[in-house]
Amino acid sequence: MQLEDKFALVTGAGRGMGRAISLQLADEGANIAVSDIDAASAEDTAVAVKQLGRESVVLPADRGKPWQTLTECSKKAKDPFWPHRCCSK
Repeated sequence: MQLEDKFALVTGAGRGMGRAISLQLADEGANIAVSDIDAASAEDTAVAVKQLGRESVVLPADRGKPWQTLTECSKKAKDPFWPHRCCSK
């Protein structure tokens, strides 16, 4: 698998296309940082990613407020589970 053990940050991942992208990337071997304004739906996506055997973290953030997303991401920057790829719907 080309994405085996890679990390991806997907914004808008709580539902719709963002969720579908998250699950597809996880199915192809990537671990996923799930970001969405709705923390509960982001958590649901993270659980689905974990059910596919991948790691997942939730970064609740509003993509309409880029500084909030950057702040949340920078808090995680020293975390060993830091994404190496980004995908935004």
